[in-house]
Amino acid sequence: MLREIYYPGHHTTAQRVIERHLIREFGYRPREATYFGSKVIESLVEMELLSQAPEDTTRNTLWRVNLRQLKRLEN
Repeated sequence: MLREIYYPGHHTTAQRVIERHLIREFGYRPREATYFGSKVIESLVEMELLSQAPEDTTRNTLWRVNLRQLKRLEN
């Protein structure tokens, strides 16, 4: 899902993409998708797949994708 859909950018955009995916693919209700969407973002940060972009620490909205870590998960 991340590899095909998500591009580095605003946190709200990433969370909305994940929420829409949870609603469409798994049938979650919007409130459930919001809750679990934020949990997915937190998990990706813990797995070091996402990290805050250093140039945007004041707004806390931009994220970087760790492609090396993502490739390791694919293999």
